[in-house]
Amino acid sequence: MKLFNKQNTLRNGLSLIFILTLIFSITQMAQADQLRVTTAVGELQLCVAGFPLTAGPDTGKAATAGDECVLNAGNHVLTAPATVTVPSLTVRAVSSATSVVAGGFPAIIITVPNVTLGGDDDSGFQISGGILGIGITGTATDDIRISHLFISTGGFGIIAAGLAKLETVEISDNEIRNNPGGGLVIMPTVGFVDDLRIYNNEFDGNGGGAFPANIAIANSGNLSDVLVSGNLIRFSPGHGIAVGPTVSNVSDMAIESNAIQGNGFGVPGPGGMGVLFANTGQVEVIIDGNKQGNSGGISGNACSGIFFDGLSALGFGPVIAGNVTNVEAVITDNNISDNGIGASPCPGLTFLNSGDVEDLELNDNVFEHNGSDGVLALNGNEFSDAEIKRNRFENNGIGVMGPLAFIGNGMFIVPGEDVEGLEFEDNVAQGNYYHGIFVVSLSGDVKELSFQGDTFEQNGTSIAPGGGFNGAGLEIASFDAIQNVTLNEVTANRNGGSGVYFDSTATSVALLGLLPAANLSNLSDVVISNSEFSFNGNSAPSGAGDGVFLRGDNVYDVLSDNNDVSRNDDHGLFVYAMDDTDNFQVTGGVYNFNDFNHDAVGSGIQVEATNDLHSITVDGVESNDNENGIYLYAKGQNGTQLTVSNSTGCDNSGSGIKIKSNDDVSSVLVEGNAASGNDHNLDFQVTDQGAIQQINNNVGGGCELPGTSPAPTSFTASASAPTTLSVTPLGHGAFEFRALNAHTLSIMHLDIISAGGERMYSTSSTTGAVLAHGLSNSGQPLANGVYFFAVTLEKTDGSVERIVKKAVILR
Repeated sequence: MKLFNKQNTLRNGLSLIFILTLIFSITQMAQADQLRVTTAVGELQLCVAGFPLTAGPDTGKAATAGDECVLNAGNHVLTAPATVTVPSLTVRAVSSATSVVAGGFPAIIITVPNVTLGGDDDSGFQISGGILGIGITGTATDDIRISHLFISTGGFGIIAAGLAKLETVEISDNEIRNNPGGGLVIMPTVGFVDDLRIYNNEFDGNGGGAFPANIAIANSGNLSDVLVSGNLIRFSPGHGIAVGPTVSNVSDMAIESNAIQGNGFGVPGPGGMGVLFANTGQVEVIIDGNKQGNSGGISGNACSGIFFDGLSALGFGPVIAGNVTNVEAVITDNNISDNGIGASPCPGLTFLNSGDVEDLELNDNVFEHNGSDGVLALNGNEFSDAEIKRNRFENNGIGVMGPLAFIGNGMFIVPGEDVEGLEFEDNVAQGNYYHGIFVVSLSGDVKELSFQGDTFEQNGTSIAPGGGFNGAGLEIASFDAIQNVTLNEVTANRNGGSGVYFDSTATSVALLGLLPAANLSNLSDVVISNSEFSFNGNSAPSGAGDGVFLRGDNVYDVLSDNNDVSRNDDHGLFVYAMDDTDNFQVTGGVYNFNDFNHDAVGSGIQVEATNDLHSITVDGVESNDNENGIYLYAKGQNGTQLTVSNSTGCDNSGSGIKIKSNDDVSSVLVEGNAASGNDHNLDFQVTDQGAIQQINNNVGGGCELPGTSPAPTSFTASASAPTTLSVTPLGHGAFEFRALNAHTLSIMHLDIISAGGERMYSTSSTTGAVLAHGLSNSGQPLANGVYFFAVTLEKTDGSVERIVKKAVILR
């Protein structure tokens, strides 16, 4: 769009205007007359209207085109407006002690083009007026410059009305204060506005009536080529800058390097905004570099710092009566902080337009301490093609009171249709009341999202544990599918709920009251790599504090590669499919010390499907000291092509490696793993076994992966045959005892008895394997000597078999 190529054009155009003005001024100096205007009543009116002066050193002279009316110091009291009818006229003062005082009428009315009021620092003057007074107004259509004035009236500072067009206007270096009608107001009776420059002014305490703003632009046509730069815009009872509601399209507008602070505390309802777009068409705008000092540039406004308003179109009622359609914006290098602490908590930046938000650049901003969300996008259609980089979303939601669980996010994207094509990079979302970043589609897909180097920490920690899903670092939810999402080098630590939480069943959305009920859609094409998700879940109810949570109707084509997912209150990685899970891979990484709160909910890796599990691979991971290490569960149907290889599952409270199916399993390979110190090292629970499962080269001693490959072993189908028992020395007095037809067993007991008949150690297992660490029940190493290992096998057919082995421990 033209906007993004126009930012430098705006600045260059401003420089060009200065140059042209300077050339014009130098040319005029050689030929212009300077008429000295005394403070005698009526002299100012005579000069600007081109009538001869009646007092002072220039008595009898009349201004013509290109001349200057130079006001003497003192009060120029008006009994009627000073109406400028001389074209190309300059009205300036000999010193800033000069003032123009009007009654309840306009002080200066401009009716011709190419007029300058004021000039440099020494040429400005003051304008004041009574109740309903106006500082400056006019019927001129173009080429107006107002500079270095101080304007404070009982009505409006500067107002434009009754014009078919308004173009080429500069308002610079003025102080416009305490005008209750508005500081700068462009009325609906003005048509299109083009080439408007507002820079280096102080707008302070203006607005409060029908146009409650420091700067209120409400013309009835298009607004284009506008620069608002370097201004102090503060303490309006209404808005800082308000565009609309009668404006149609806004294009090529730049709001740069301003401080927009403390506005909106005199507006009923939610309060006023720092910057409000309430026009009736699209908006193309650059909002850049608006920050001054540590307090931020767009800060302390009663409601939102920046607000794109489509409330009337979205059916929320005519609170502001705006109907912005599509928004294309560049919002970069701004401090947007401490907003939304008025009558109702509001976000720092709000997109509530009725159409799309597209081609958004949101880079290098700070959103902090806002009453509600740092950023809220509740637009009517799509939110697409956005670049969101190097922002900080910190400590938002400070105005949230009570269990309002869906607000107070660092960033909340919740459009009416698809979310598509979002690129996140190096953002920090920290300390927000609810989620760090929350992405939801209410009626479409969430797709093509990437997160690179983003950090989500300590979000949702202020919410007390209870119902619902609390305070994730990143949540992505959808009424329809979630697909094509990548996370690389992402950190999500110490969040109240899950570190990352993906849900395409819309269950969490339904809990928020945004939808009437859950909807089932697919979650697919997700890659999570080289990331860390730790210490999450301390403010969540049991089961809602995972490192990574993925849920969908069908979950397929998902890869978790080389991640550290440890010390979470519940699961490390939890995948739950309401139907099937297919092509899910976990390669490399660490999944240790989950179930950190020891409530018996928390596998290192748990992949679960209501129906089938198919093509699940877990390879080369550490999953130790959890409730379960690695747990694959086909709840309703079959488990096929399940592989757990080259991994460790040690010292877990439950099972080291657990595979469970409520129907058949086939093509299951458990190979090259180390599983020891668990209640059940290898735990297989299959209702109807089906094909043979290969259980190859797994060891039980320590957590070192095996270095040799003994011959494969397999389950047999006979429950009545004698049990073959293998004994594997593991060194340092440790042994593993394994029943090779373990599926026929219900429980296996091991007692270690000394040569003198003393029971030194006892343990049990339901996995068909037990491990003797070479320690006594008291935890002391067994002394060198001869020991008897008594193994008791209780079988599923009710029979009991006892096997005794003799071994020598010699260290």
